Amino acid sequence: MLVGIGVDMIELASLDKMLKRNEIWIIEKVLSKKERDYCMGLKDSELRLVWIAKCFVIKEAAYKAINHLVYEKFNFLNIEFFIDDNGETNIYTSKINLKEEGIILHHSISYTSKNVIAFVTAEK
Repeated sequence: MLVGIGVDMIELASLDKMLKRNEIWIIEKVLSKKERDYCMGLKDSELRLVWIAKCFVIKEAAYKAINHLVYEKFNFLNIEFFIDDNGETNIYTSKINLKEEGIILHHSISYTSKNVIAFVTAEK
């Protein structure tokens, strides 16, 4: 049964402006260590911007989908967005055991040269 839906979108230009003002704070508050390491390994600044945007929107969308189910446990650093060895994108939750709660997350993420959008559903 569907128990939560979340969607989020960000303009890359807006994120770029935010990062220019306060990059370290944003990266430390939004990206997990694993996500930061991946980001720092990207040499192209546009790819880094898109990666940060993807992480941000997937976490916002996940928050909207599960916040009412696990409110007190939610933190941006408790959700990781990653690409597995097969090139598939995944969401991992730490400190929030969604399986224990019987919750499964499904997601979709897409981007253009101007925007990044993510859609997350929670199923129980």
